[in-house]
Amino acid sequence: MGFDPNEPEQRRRLHEAIKDAGIPVSELWLRYFGISGDAGEYEVEAYLQG
Repeated sequence: MGFDPNEPEQRRRLHEAIKDAGIPVSELWLRYFGISGDAGEYEVEAYLQG
């Protein structure tokens, strides 16, 4: 698929950390967007879901 072989593990850990911290996807996206992220909220959510 052309991605880093560690990506699934990194995604899983990020998803766990966000869930454990109680940060909603909308807040994660807002912070990401605030540092010049260019993916949409649904794309961020889809990434976390795998």
